[in-house]
Amino acid sequence: MSRKDVIFPTQKESETRHRIVSNPKIKYLYSKHSKEIHDKHCDCAKTITDDDLGWSSEYISALRPCRTCMTQAYIVAGAKDPEEIDRYLRFFEKERMTDEQIRSIYVEYGMTTRIFHDTMTIWHREDTWRIKELPRKGHVQLYHNNYVVRENGIREFVQGFHIQNISCEDTNIRYALSIIKNYEYKPEEYALHSNSGNPAERERKKVRIKEFEVMEQTVLPIEDLSEERSDSQSIWKRIKLFFCGMFRRKSLFGFDGFELTSEQGYPRDQTICVYVWKDKNNRLSWQTGIYNKKSRRFSVSYGNVVYAIRQEKVIAWKRMTADAMALDIEICEC
Repeated sequence: MSRKDVIFPTQKESETRHRIVSNPKIKYLYSKHSKEIHDKHCDCAKTITDDDLGWSSEYISALRPCRTCMTQAYIVAGAKDPEEIDRYLRFFEKERMTDEQIRSIYVEYGMTTRIFHDTMTIWHREDTWRIKELPRKGHVQLYHNNYVVRENGIREFVQGFHIQNISCEDTNIRYALSIIKNYEYKPEEYALHSNSGNPAERERKKVRIKEFEVMEQTVLPIEDLSEERSDSQSIWKRIKLFFCGMFRRKSLFGFDGFELTSEQGYPRDQTICVYVWKDKNNRLSWQTGIYNKKSRRFSVSYGNVVYAIRQEKVIAWKRMTADAMALDIEICEC
């Protein structure tokens, strides 16, 4: 796909057609006879006579798409920044997206988008997502908006994004889109996030939290942990080595600013941070999430599930700031 696929009109128009095309609310032209729809700037639309000309402010999915301009027509249907057509086309080409996938985003699922550098933001239903290009062609990362769950089970969106799950750290566009299309937050699961509810719900929560502590995250051994050292310098070196191994390219977060809980205590309530803990096998693991002072836990929500760990198990934490990769984005616009 390239910009040359989209041809802008240069011939003179009738007064009626000029009035239609110059109306910013009208995005599409179509033939009443052939039932083919075009972006209003498509050169092919010029062959439609004024008597046969139809127009619309929205994409009409029942009509046959024009092979010349259909990609731009899809983008115009849902992009908040349709003037960035070249950037969209480069993104779609790099990620090897098919016309069917592009159509499903804007026409079938009614998503809206915005693109900036190597990242496309997608708004769908209540949630905001970010698909970020990776250096390898066809590979992306999928980020989901952060949120906290209040006692009534209602989500409150907070600033920032997290990688949706481990599989989304390096995946393809097909998988990323399937996550976005099928994601649904279910308020009836609020008992997993609060202390309210009947005894059976509270007991279920305790069982689930115990399972959550087994954290569905990659747990990697670092160097030699057989030596038991209690000095903070040794612990700091272990944390640093752990992150160096975890991110072989440039660090996502950097190492400046980590706080050892043995020295600095815990972050403020509702602080979004990356935190590190040791498991039963003396290995270090990490996660990004939110600290809850009342429950004395660090936790992260993935859809209907909360992964939590008691604060006493956490040995170090660092507040997530605006310069952390893919986590510097505005509050959800839903």
